[in-house]
Amino acid sequence: MKNILKIIFRNNYRDFTKKLFLSSLWIACFFPLNINPENIDKLNYTQILRLIIPLLFILFFFCYFLKKKNNFFCKEKFLIFYPFIAYIILGIFFIFPHLNINSYHNIYWGILMIAPFIYMYLFKNNFEQLQIFLVLSLLLILSVFIFFFSKIIILMFQDRIIIHLYGISAHDLGYVTSNEHSSPRSSGLARMALILYISLLIHLITNQNKHLHRNLFIIFCIILGSISLAFQSRVTNFIYFFFSFLLIMSLLKRKELLSKKLILSLIIIPVILASSYNFFSLKLHQSDNKSLYTINTFLKKSVSILSTTIIRNDNNYNFSSNRFDIWKKTLDISKKNIFVGYGFQADRKLLEDSTHNIYLYSLICGGIISMFLVIFISIRATWISFAILFHFTNSKSIYSFFKLVPSFLILIFLFRGILENSYGIYSIDYLLFILCFIMNEQNYKKNISR
Repeated sequence: MKNILKIIFRNNYRDFTKKLFLSSLWIACFFPLNINPENIDKLNYTQILRLIIPLLFILFFFCYFLKKKNNFFCKEKFLIFYPFIAYIILGIFFIFPHLNINSYHNIYWGILMIAPFIYMYLFKNNFEQLQIFLVLSLLLILSVFIFFFSKIIILMFQDRIIIHLYGISAHDLGYVTSNEHSSPRSSGLARMALILYISLLIHLITNQNKHLHRNLFIIFCIILGSISLAFQSRVTNFIYFFFSFLLIMSLLKRKELLSKKLILSLIIIPVILASSYNFFSLKLHQSDNKSLYTINTFLKKSVSILSTTIIRNDNNYNFSSNRFDIWKKTLDISKKNIFVGYGFQADRKLLEDSTHNIYLYSLICGGIISMFLVIFISIRATWISFAILFHFTNSKSIYSFFKLVPSFLILIFLFRGILENSYGIYSIDYLLFILCFIMNEQNYKKNISR
């Protein structure tokens, strides 16, 4: 954190003002999240501004930049730039042939996806500014997470109850009595906590200085990891264990970094804490006398803790949350228009649900060409990320936070894309993905491919 503050403040006032202005435009990209443009007639002025302002600012800045620089479009940018733009344009174009099914309002999402991606791409050679964008993004996510999670904590103290965290978005479970505390969903809060946990753990690993705040960071890391698991979002929990395995494999040959025992502790302790919390909160809710179970009872049932408190079971015993049925329906619908999709948000229109898979989402929205573009982007992102991690594992060179965390986050989003739409739609995943994608390209170019 000290390094990034030096980057921001080390130059003159004019340079600082410029960085502040550029950063504010990037932060504005987060404003339209969780707003539906189809409900524009029901939105208040603040929500309408959240939809419009970032789009206008970024497009204006892009036009200004394009006017001053005439080398924006060239062959060397093919792998990084054109697949994204082509995927988005297909999603926009295919809305028009299906206006009887889709809504022209969803064209907004395509335009909005183009704007921040082009904006990020303008800084592909300015790694310093990209670092600032990443730190500000994480701080924004932290602020949003603290705001919504604190509402849950306040509710616990007010009503003197122990809330089963998955219940904040499932009112039929009866854990929360007010709709006020149900946004965002538990899976959304779990995802934010996981992103912060991964970033903080990588910061601890790459920061070799034993500063005074190290123990405080370790505590925060354990808390965030525990919270991400306690929400019982299956996708998030699967990603947690995937990241843990990936991290351990990456550190096997590194001896000069953070203690291996400490790293294992930062992975295992959150699992124990989250399991214990969910076990007791669930049993407390189910118990008639509302009394906590004893330690002996907890130990006797410890064998089933992982299956009942980390990876939850649905009431209808459908472990996949109907994903296989949704995937089958998506394929059946897509076969009717295999080359011409139905445009952005087509899954919401045709399935009344998410496809829960980025590749099937791209197929139903932009046809088979769109799906191949997303596959190409994913392959490219996977290759670059593993190349960087392999170099990190087998070399003795020092890796900073900004060289390492983009690769881990990219792989997390790629893994999430198998079970969710992830970076295929305008979301936190998408914004962080394009930022980390471009940072990864720069890291690969400077440290490996030379």
